[in-house]
Amino acid sequence: MPSGDEMCALNVQLKQDEELVFETVRAVLTSQRLLANLDKRNRDVVTDDVSLGKVSNFKKASGGQESRMNMALKLLGVGVFLMLVQLVATNVMPNLMELLLFLAGALGIVVSLYLILGSLLRVKPYTSVVFSVIGSRDVPVFFSGAESAEADELIKLYVRTKRDFTIT
Repeated sequence: MPSGDEMCALNVQLKQDEELVFETVRAVLTSQRLLANLDKRNRDVVTDDVSLGKVSNFKKASGGQESRMNMALKLLGVGVFLMLVQLVATNVMPNLMELLLFLAGALGIVVSLYLILGSLLRVKPYTSVVFSVIGSRDVPVFFSGAESAEADELIKLYVRTKRDFTIT
């Protein structure tokens, strides 16, 4: 593990007697500090640098939606197929059957368009870990994907490091 004045993620200078515990693109956990970057344009800059002694607790949350594009396209295909069957067999089928096919096809198309729009405009799945800091604003750290293993690893290492930090 790097120590002393070596460089690590986010262009962070480690202090003397400080060890790197966890490192990701958006956050660095050392034996003494939590460092995070919230600036999407400049990923090398540390926007939050907090001593572990000032972090009181954390909260993990997941958000966003998975894409439903595959289901929407299948439903669109079924809706269009039912509409085509209804149009081709107009003179052969009874009126009630024709009406039911039209309604089922139209419903499939409308619902699929709703799902397609929802998939295009959705917030992608993410996991956030928000660290509460005494006397300052909270420090959020974001990870892509719902229930991120990286977020779980950060939490596990934070708890262990915080416990060791408190003891020393």
